[in-house]
Amino acid sequence: MIPAIVKNLSTLDNIRLSIVVVDDQSPDGTDQAVIEYMRQYSGLYLIRGRKQGLGVAYRRGFTYALETLRADLLVEMDADWSHNPADLPRIISAADGARTFVIGSRYVPGGATARDWPRYRLLNSLAANWCARYIAGLSPVRDCTSGFRAVSAGVLKQISWPRISARGYSFQIQLLAEARRQAANIKEVPIQFAERQQGTSKLGWRDILEFGLNSVKIRFTTAASRQPLYITAGVLLLALAAAALTADFFTLGTAGFTLFFLATFLITAQSLLTLFGMIYAWEDPARVERNNSPRVFRPPHYSFTAILPAYHEETVIADTIRALAAVEYPADKKEVLIVCRYDDAGTIAAVKSTLREIGAPWIRLLVPAYLPKNKPDKLNYALGQAEHDVVCIFDAEDNPHPDIFNIVNTVMCRDGADIVQSGVQLVNFRSNWFSTLNVLEYFFWFKSVLHFFASQQVIPLGGNQSNFAYKPRVQRQLYPCAFLGENAYITAFNL
Repeated sequence: MIPAIVKNLSTLDNIRLSIVVVDDQSPDGTDQAVIEYMRQYSGLYLIRGRKQGLGVAYRRGFTYALETLRADLLVEMDADWSHNPADLPRIISAADGARTFVIGSRYVPGGATARDWPRYRLLNSLAANWCARYIAGLSPVRDCTSGFRAVSAGVLKQISWPRISARGYSFQIQLLAEARRQAANIKEVPIQFAERQQGTSKLGWRDILEFGLNSVKIRFTTAASRQPLYITAGVLLLALAAAALTADFFTLGTAGFTLFFLATFLITAQSLLTLFGMIYAWEDPARVERNNSPRVFRPPHYSFTAILPAYHEETVIADTIRALAAVEYPADKKEVLIVCRYDDAGTIAAVKSTLREIGAPWIRLLVPAYLPKNKPDKLNYALGQAEHDVVCIFDAEDNPHPDIFNIVNTVMCRDGADIVQSGVQLVNFRSNWFSTLNVLEYFFWFKSVLHFFASQQVIPLGGNQSNFAYKPRVQRQLYPCAFLGENAYITAFNL
């Protein structure tokens, strides 16, 4: 196989190649075949060593190419014809800078795997790539495990090689992770991957285990450098949960085992869902950046109705009204409807006093002639009075941003959005442990999984002040408020 590949590579036009074969005591006579062909091809080199794994072999080859051959660009490829030498010119052509990392990719448009590839090998490849992309955090790279690559010498010289500990196939993802850490320009070029013409796969269970562990290691070291406090807290909580569950296991017998198994399953499922949500945003921070509030606003197009239901809120309602009065938007395109029960004299008095003070005619107090059953009942009543395009709901203790209407108007005009999910204010988190957990949950949701929901066009369910829904007056209807909680009411309205 080696002579045929070397002969094929040596015929490529306009490419000055040195070919380094790394042989780790292969029993099939690879070294002798290479030595024989070295007499015919002066650019062929052989490195021999003990069998220590793919990763160690690649490091030896890289070291020789950099230090002895002074190569500018180093190419990895297999010697079993699964990588077509004819693809090499395109890969080298894509490596057009001093800090490039080009991957011959099976999983980008135009790329493909072998049609006669055994199904178990395809599943292995897909699973390994999923693990590398979403556990190690190497997305948006599509083919993280490809062994057909071209890496600039400038990238390899800057890599911290002690951080690459892999001996087996996980060397590929550790190398890619280090290249990303060095801000290399990573590209993917489509290739047609073929089934090997000779030999068998050397992938073993030890390689699979090492791959999984190194995927976690890459994720942990990357995340730990950014969020050491959260990672440490998460590990401690996991240890406490494991200790508690283990104690139950040893004391509750058969029934305890059933409960232990069920609790473990549910906690694991929830943890995996949460992990996926976190990874979605953290693997590509641009996903969050794209959803940040615009800093340049479009001219006012939509009009806004803000509904403010209140009950026994006389101590805080005045500040919220003043904050809404300070929102910058044309007066004829905004209104605030404050809804109070007629038996809530304290809140009504506070509202009237504040309205006299600020003199904002677009802020109105609504007092139904009946006693609303709950908060959704108040929202139904106000919805019937709303006169503008976009409806949103604030709590009586909120402090709306002065540009909130300009921001939502810009996003709706720019993106054609009908529902806009805004951020939340993280307040009173020092009051007690439950508030701290609640605030952390909101923080992680708004920094992670809600961005995935938005990409999938899923209606978010994240608190009233977070939703701005475009609902022309002719499309509005009332909902069965007696049977709906606040968040369920908002979801029904968004639907």
